[in-house]
Amino acid sequence: MNPLRQIFSTCYSFDSYTRIVHQSRIKSFLYFFILVLSVSVLIYPRFFKQQSAILFPVLEEVAAQFPDLEFRDSEIVTPFKSPMVIHNPFLSIVIDPSGSFRSESFLRAWILFSKKAFQLNFRTETGQFLAYNNPSVMRLFQLLADFEKGSGTLQGDFFIRFKEAIQQEYFSWGILFFLNLLVLGFIGSLVLAFMGYFYSRMIDADLNWAGIRNISYYAITPVLLLMMVCHYCNLGVTRLQPVFFLAYLLFLFGAIQRFKIPEENDYE
Repeated sequence: MNPLRQIFSTCYSFDSYTRIVHQSRIKSFLYFFILVLSVSVLIYPRFFKQQSAILFPVLEEVAAQFPDLEFRDSEIVTPFKSPMVIHNPFLSIVIDPSGSFRSESFLRAWILFSKKAFQLNFRTETGQFLAYNNPSVMRLFQLLADFEKGSGTLQGDFFIRFKEAIQQEYFSWGILFFLNLLVLGFIGSLVLAFMGYFYSRMIDADLNWAGIRNISYYAITPVLLLMMVCHYCNLGVTRLQPVFFLAYLLFLFGAIQRFKIPEENDYE
C-alpha cells in the first residue's frame, strides 16, 4: 500500500490494520521511524520559533542588566551586600554569593548564582546545585566568556553569545527534538502494546504479541497527527496529553477488537 495512503487509512479504518499484523516488526518499526521523522520535520521549525520568541528576549534583557561577576578558583569573589534580582516573567536571575536569598512567590522560575554553584529553580520545584568547577560548566564559561582554569569575569555578553550558540545549533537541536519524540513514542507504544496484549486475552482475539506490537506502531499515527494539528492551532500539546493517551487506546483497542474470535453461537 502507498505509505501516504497507509498513514491516513489507520485513522479512519480498523480494517487497514489487518494488512500489517503479519508483517515483520522491522518493517513496522521502519514505518514508525519515518512517521516520527516526518512529524518532527513538520513541527520542529515552528516549535523552535515559539521557544526562541520566549527565550531570546529574556537573554537579551538579562545581558543588558547583568553585572560583571569576577570568579577566582571557581568561586564568585565580587562582593554583594544583598541579593541582586534581575526579574523577568519567564526566567529571573538571582545573584547571591552571600547565601541570604530566600525564594519569593513572585518568581516563576529563576537561576540562582551562589558563591560556588548555580541552581535552576521553579516555583514548585527546587533544582540541584551545579558547581562552577564542573567540567561542563567550565567548558561553557571558557567558550562563551573570558575564563581560564576557573578564574575570569562573567559579563552580560555571555548571554548574547549563548543566544547565538543556540541559533547556530538549530539543526542539532532538531535532531535532539526528533530523538526525544522517537524515544517517547517508542516507550509509549511499548507500554500500550502490553495493555493491548492483556485486552486481546480478555476478548479472546486471534493475535499474538508480534501482531499487537505491529498494531501499536501503526495506531500511534492518528495520535501524532492530532498532536501536530493541536500544535499548529496553539491548543497546548502538554495539557492535552490525557486526550492523546485516550485516542491511542481507542485506536489500539479498536484494531484489536477487529480480530476477536466469534463465539460459536454467533454462527447459529
